[in-house]
Amino acid sequence: MKRILALLLIIVLALSFGVCSAFADDESAVDQELRELAEKQSLGLASVWNDRQLGGYEMADGRHIKDVVLLRSGFLYTLSEEDADTLCNKYHLKTVFDLRNEGEVNARPDVQMPGVTNIACTVYGTKDEEGFDNPVYIRYLATGTAKAGYKKLFDAWLATEDGAFLWHCKSGKDRTGLSGMMILAALGADEDLILKDFLLTNAVFEAEPDFEGAGAVKEEDFHLAVDYMKETYGSILGYVTDGLGVTEEEIETLRNRCLE
Repeated sequence: MKRILALLLIIVLALSFGVCSAFADDESAVDQELRELAEKQSLGLASVWNDRQLGGYEMADGRHIKDVVLLRSGFLYTLSEEDADTLCNKYHLKTVFDLRNEGEVNARPDVQMPGVTNIACTVYGTKDEEGFDNPVYIRYLATGTAKAGYKKLFDAWLATEDGAFLWHCKSGKDRTGLSGMMILAALGADEDLILKDFLLTNAVFEAEPDFEGAGAVKEEDFHLAVDYMKETYGSILGYVTDGLGVTEEEIETLRNRCLE
Protein backbone atom coordinates (compact mmCIF):
# COMPACT_ATOMS: atom_id res chain seq x y z
CA MET A 1 0.00 0.00 0.00
CA LYS A 2 2.83 2.37 0.90
CA ARG A 3 4.52 1.59 -2.40
CA ILE A 4 1.32 2.40 -4.29
CA LEU A 5 0.90 5.70 -2.43
CA ALA A 6 4.53 6.58 -3.06
CA LEU A 7 4.13 5.78 -6.75
CA LEU A 8 0.99 7.91 -6.94
CA LEU A 9 2.83 10.78 -5.23
CA ILE A 10 5.66 10.54 -7.76
CA ILE A 11 3.17 10.60 -10.63
CA VAL A 12 1.36 13.64 -9.20
CA LEU A 13 4.63 15.50 -8.68
CA ALA A 14 5.79 14.63 -12.19
CA LEU A 15 2.53 15.84 -13.71
CA SER A 16 2.66 19.04 -11.65
CA PHE A 17 6.21 19.70 -12.78
CA GLY A 18 5.17 19.12 -16.38
CA VAL A 19 2.26 21.57 -16.10
CA CYS A 20 4.49 24.20 -14.48
CA SER A 21 7.12 23.68 -17.14
CA ALA A 22 4.50 24.07 -19.85
CA PHE A 23 3.30 27.36 -18.33
CA ALA A 24 6.90 28.54 -18.06
CA ASP A 25 7.51 27.63 -21.70
CA ASP A 26 4.33 29.45 -22.75
CA GLU A 27 5.35 32.56 -20.82
CA SER A 28 8.83 32.45 -22.34
CA ALA A 29 7.30 32.13 -25.81
CA VAL A 30 5.09 35.18 -25.23
CA ASP A 31 8.05 37.16 -23.89
CA GLN A 32 10.15 36.18 -26.90
CA GLU A 33 7.32 37.20 -29.22
CA LEU A 34 7.23 40.62 -27.59
CA ARG A 35 11.02 40.97 -27.83
CA GLU A 36 10.93 40.15 -31.53
CA LEU A 37 8.01 42.50 -32.18
CA ALA A 38 9.68 45.30 -30.22
CA GLU A 39 12.80 44.92 -32.34
CA LYS A 40 10.73 44.92 -35.52
CA GLN A 41 8.77 48.06 -34.57
CA SER A 42 11.78 49.99 -33.23
CA LEU A 43 12.77 53.24 -34.93
CA GLY A 44 16.42 52.60 -34.06
CA LEU A 45 16.99 55.92 -32.30
CA ALA A 46 19.92 55.72 -29.88
CA SER A 47 19.12 58.92 -27.96
CA VAL A 48 15.39 58.41 -27.33
CA TRP A 49 13.72 55.77 -25.15
CA ASN A 50 10.80 53.56 -26.17
CA ASP A 51 10.88 54.74 -29.78
CA ARG A 52 8.79 52.65 -32.12
CA GLN A 53 6.13 52.74 -34.82
CA LEU A 54 2.74 51.17 -35.54
CA GLY A 55 3.51 50.31 -39.16
CA GLY A 56 2.66 46.80 -40.37
CA TYR A 57 -0.05 46.06 -37.80
CA GLU A 58 -3.05 44.29 -39.36
CA MET A 59 -6.49 45.75 -38.68
CA ALA A 60 -9.73 43.82 -38.34
CA ASP A 61 -10.70 44.60 -41.95
CA GLY A 62 -7.47 43.06 -43.28
CA ARG A 63 -5.73 46.34 -44.07
CA HIS A 64 -2.38 47.23 -42.52
CA ILE A 65 -1.00 50.43 -41.03
CA LYS A 66 1.41 52.07 -43.45
CA ASP A 67 5.09 51.99 -42.57
CA VAL A 68 6.50 54.85 -40.44
CA VAL A 69 3.50 57.17 -40.50
CA LEU A 70 2.61 56.73 -36.82
CA LEU A 71 5.50 57.00 -34.36
CA ARG A 72 5.62 56.97 -30.54
CA SER A 73 8.39 57.54 -28.02
CA GLY A 74 9.56 59.03 -24.77
CA PHE A 75 10.49 62.71 -24.58
CA LEU A 76 12.75 64.24 -27.23
CA TYR A 77 14.84 66.32 -24.81
CA THR A 78 17.81 64.01 -25.33
CA LEU A 79 17.39 63.73 -29.10
CA SER A 80 20.77 63.72 -30.82
CA GLU A 81 21.53 65.53 -34.07
CA GLU A 82 21.92 62.19 -35.83
CA ASP A 83 18.55 60.90 -34.60
CA ALA A 84 16.88 64.22 -35.48
CA ASP A 85 18.21 63.80 -39.01
CA THR A 86 16.78 60.26 -39.09
CA LEU A 87 13.36 61.47 -37.98
CA CYS A 88 13.28 64.30 -40.50
CA ASN A 89 14.90 62.75 -43.55
CA LYS A 90 14.27 59.01 -43.22
CA TYR A 91 10.87 59.02 -41.52
CA HIS A 92 9.68 62.40 -42.87
CA LEU A 93 8.41 63.58 -39.49
CA LYS A 94 5.94 66.47 -39.71
CA THR A 95 4.22 66.72 -36.32
CA VAL A 96 5.26 66.06 -32.71
CA PHE A 97 2.50 65.98 -30.09
CA ASP A 98 3.75 66.25 -26.49
CA LEU A 99 1.36 64.96 -23.80
CA ARG A 100 3.43 66.21 -20.84
CA ASN A 101 2.35 69.00 -18.52
CA GLU A 102 3.80 72.50 -18.58
CA GLY A 103 6.32 71.83 -15.82
CA GLU A 104 7.65 68.73 -17.57
CA VAL A 105 7.91 70.55 -20.89
CA ASN A 106 9.73 73.53 -19.38
CA ALA A 107 12.17 71.31 -17.46
CA ARG A 108 13.03 69.12 -20.46
CA PRO A 109 11.88 70.76 -23.68
CA ASP A 110 11.85 68.74 -26.89
CA VAL A 111 14.59 69.36 -29.41
CA GLN A 112 13.13 71.48 -32.21
CA MET A 113 13.54 70.15 -35.74
CA PRO A 114 13.27 72.12 -38.98
CA GLY A 115 9.99 71.63 -40.80
CA VAL A 116 8.37 69.89 -37.81
CA THR A 117 5.37 71.32 -35.95
CA ASN A 118 5.55 70.88 -32.16
CA ILE A 119 2.33 70.85 -30.12
CA ALA A 120 2.18 70.41 -26.34
CA CYS A 121 -1.07 69.68 -24.53
CA THR A 122 -1.33 67.96 -21.16
CA VAL A 123 -3.84 65.24 -20.31
CA TYR A 124 -3.00 65.14 -16.60
CA GLY A 125 -5.84 67.23 -15.18
CA THR A 126 -6.14 69.12 -11.90
CA LYS A 127 -7.25 68.07 -8.42
CA ASP A 128 -10.48 70.08 -8.56
CA GLU A 129 -11.68 68.36 -11.75
CA GLU A 130 -14.33 65.68 -11.81
CA GLY A 131 -12.66 62.34 -12.46
CA PHE A 132 -9.28 63.31 -11.01
CA ASP A 133 -9.81 61.29 -7.82
CA ASN A 134 -9.30 57.94 -9.58
CA PRO A 135 -6.45 55.52 -10.24
CA VAL A 136 -3.95 57.12 -12.61
CA TYR A 137 -5.02 55.21 -15.71
CA ILE A 138 -8.63 56.31 -15.22
CA ARG A 139 -7.58 59.85 -14.25
CA TYR A 140 -5.77 60.07 -17.59
CA LEU A 141 -9.13 59.40 -19.27
CA ALA A 142 -11.88 60.81 -17.06
CA THR A 143 -11.09 64.51 -16.57
CA GLY A 144 -12.08 67.30 -18.90
CA THR A 145 -8.39 68.16 -19.32
CA ALA A 146 -7.66 64.61 -20.47
CA LYS A 147 -10.48 64.54 -23.00
CA ALA A 148 -9.57 67.98 -24.36
CA GLY A 149 -5.92 66.90 -24.67
CA TYR A 150 -6.69 63.70 -26.57
CA LYS A 151 -9.11 65.59 -28.84
CA LYS A 152 -6.28 67.99 -29.71
CA LEU A 153 -4.06 65.00 -30.41
CA PHE A 154 -6.60 63.68 -32.90
CA ASP A 155 -6.96 67.16 -34.42
CA ALA A 156 -3.17 67.36 -34.84
CA TRP A 157 -3.12 63.88 -36.38
CA LEU A 158 -5.87 64.86 -38.81
CA ALA A 159 -3.97 68.01 -39.73
CA THR A 160 -0.87 65.95 -40.62
CA GLU A 161 -1.90 65.17 -44.17
CA ASP A 162 1.48 63.83 -45.23
CA GLY A 163 4.60 62.64 -43.45
CA ALA A 164 4.82 61.07 -40.01
CA PHE A 165 2.95 61.93 -36.81
CA LEU A 166 4.76 61.30 -33.50
CA TRP A 167 3.25 61.49 -30.02
CA HIS A 168 5.04 61.13 -26.70
CA CYS A 169 5.03 61.86 -22.97
CA LYS A 170 7.93 61.42 -20.54
CA SER A 171 8.59 57.70 -20.96
CA GLY A 172 6.34 56.84 -23.87
CA LYS A 173 4.43 54.29 -21.84
CA ASP A 174 1.41 55.59 -19.86
CA ARG A 175 -0.07 58.69 -21.51
CA THR A 176 1.54 57.66 -24.78
CA GLY A 177 0.27 54.12 -24.29
CA LEU A 178 -3.31 55.27 -23.71
CA SER A 179 -3.11 57.47 -26.80
CA GLY A 180 -1.78 54.50 -28.75
CA MET A 181 -4.75 52.44 -27.63
CA MET A 182 -7.12 55.10 -28.98
CA ILE A 183 -5.22 55.52 -32.25
CA LEU A 184 -5.18 51.77 -32.88
CA ALA A 185 -8.88 51.48 -32.00
CA ALA A 186 -9.68 54.35 -34.36
CA LEU A 187 -7.87 52.53 -37.17
CA GLY A 188 -9.77 49.30 -36.49
CA ALA A 189 -7.37 47.17 -34.43
CA ASP A 190 -8.74 44.40 -32.23
CA GLU A 191 -8.17 44.43 -28.48
CA ASP A 192 -5.54 41.67 -28.55
CA LEU A 193 -3.32 43.72 -30.86
CA ILE A 194 -3.90 46.88 -28.81
CA LEU A 195 -2.78 45.03 -25.67
CA LYS A 196 0.27 43.57 -27.41
CA ASP A 197 1.40 47.01 -28.56
CA PHE A 198 0.84 48.40 -25.05
CA LEU A 199 3.02 45.66 -23.54
CA LEU A 200 5.91 46.26 -25.97
CA THR A 201 7.18 48.82 -23.46
CA ASN A 202 8.20 45.94 -21.20
CA ALA A 203 10.39 44.39 -23.91
CA VAL A 204 12.03 47.78 -24.44
CA PHE A 205 12.53 48.20 -20.70
CA GLU A 206 14.12 44.76 -20.46
CA ALA A 207 16.62 45.69 -23.19
CA GLU A 208 17.24 49.32 -22.13
CA PRO A 209 16.54 49.76 -18.40
CA ASP A 210 18.94 52.66 -17.81
CA PHE A 211 17.31 55.49 -19.76
CA GLU A 212 15.88 58.32 -17.68
CA GLY A 213 12.19 57.64 -17.09
CA ALA A 214 12.42 54.01 -18.22
CA GLY A 215 9.91 51.67 -16.63
CA ALA A 216 7.48 48.84 -17.20
CA VAL A 217 3.72 48.81 -17.70
CA LYS A 218 1.17 46.51 -16.09
CA GLU A 219 -1.46 44.54 -17.96
CA GLU A 220 -3.87 45.22 -15.10
CA ASP A 221 -3.61 48.96 -15.85
CA PHE A 222 -4.48 48.29 -19.48
CA HIS A 223 -7.59 46.39 -18.44
CA LEU A 224 -8.48 49.08 -15.89
CA ALA A 225 -8.46 51.69 -18.66
CA VAL A 226 -10.31 49.48 -21.14
CA ASP A 227 -12.97 48.56 -18.57
CA TYR A 228 -13.53 52.25 -17.82
CA MET A 229 -13.94 53.08 -21.52
CA LYS A 230 -16.26 50.12 -22.08
CA GLU A 231 -18.39 50.87 -19.02
CA THR A 232 -18.63 54.58 -19.82
CA TYR A 233 -18.62 54.68 -23.64
CA GLY A 234 -19.11 51.08 -24.78
CA SER A 235 -15.62 50.54 -26.19
CA ILE A 236 -12.24 52.19 -26.77
CA LEU A 237 -13.56 53.50 -30.09
CA GLY A 238 -16.67 54.73 -28.28
CA TYR A 239 -14.44 56.78 -25.99
CA VAL A 240 -12.82 58.34 -29.07
CA THR A 241 -16.11 59.16 -30.81
CA ASP A 242 -18.48 59.88 -27.91
CA GLY A 243 -15.99 60.93 -25.24
CA LEU A 244 -13.69 63.03 -27.41
CA GLY A 245 -16.07 64.00 -30.19
CA VAL A 246 -14.07 62.59 -33.10
CA THR A 247 -16.57 62.09 -35.92
CA GLU A 248 -17.11 58.99 -38.05
CA GLU A 249 -16.05 61.02 -41.10
CA GLU A 250 -12.78 61.92 -39.37
CA ILE A 251 -12.20 58.29 -38.43
CA GLU A 252 -12.72 57.29 -42.06
CA THR A 253 -10.29 60.00 -43.20
CA LEU A 254 -7.61 58.69 -40.85
CA ARG A 255 -8.17 55.10 -41.95
CA ASN A 256 -7.97 55.97 -45.63
CA ARG A 257 -4.80 57.96 -45.02
CA CYS A 258 -2.95 55.54 -42.74
CA LEU A 259 -4.04 52.10 -43.95
CA GLU A 260 -3.21 50.13 -47.07
